[in-house]
Amino acid sequence: MSNQSDNSIFAKPAPGKGAVSCESKSECEFEERACTDRLALSKLSIDVVKEQGHWNGLEPIGSLIDETARAITKHLGRSTLKDSDGVIHQATLALTSDTHIAELNKDFRGKPTPTNVLSFQNSMNTSMMANHKLGKRVYLGDIVMAEQTILKEASNLNIPFKSHFQHLLVHGVLHLAGYDHETEDNAQQMEALEIRILNTIGIPDPYSDRV
Repeated sequence: MSNQSDNSIFAKPAPGKGAVSCESKSECEFEERACTDRLALSKLSIDVVKEQGHWNGLEPIGSLIDETARAITKHLGRSTLKDSDGVIHQATLALTSDTHIAELNKDFRGKPTPTNVLSFQNSMNTSMMANHKLGKRVYLGDIVMAEQTILKEASNLNIPFKSHFQHLLVHGVLHLAGYDHETEDNAQQMEALEIRILNTIGIPDPYSDRV
């Protein structure tokens, strides 16, 4: 575990950042529209902050994060629009509780209820991030996950916690890289990429049972 960037919302308040949840396509809302450019992520470092919840009793989170980051860079290193070879992209993952994420959901999206994951993209849009190679490190933003909601959803879906956690982490990172599901075409592109990334780590298509 390493220290999060000073750009993280967990280092200082960030009222200007937009939050994205993956509850559904219709509920994916930006407080500020992110640039539609998509970043290539050839190197990805995810720092972990344990805020609230009982994450220590679950599977080794660090191993799941490292495995997921490798799978993401395998696909995003070449298939996206911007060439970022040599740049280390960084993000902060905050592991928290339903209570805490509900507060964030209320503050940033006006919805005082828990959700599974929130993404807070760096206020520097993706076009600027793609060209910002100062020190060869670029801060993507923050991802927040709620333990109770993820466990409940995994149980309801009858899938392992590991699979659901890694899917939501992939989803959150893709939002930071400029992907969204606000239109049908964008949703299909994002979901197809999620499926390919998850297949790399042996996780079945999470959308296969959808009607």
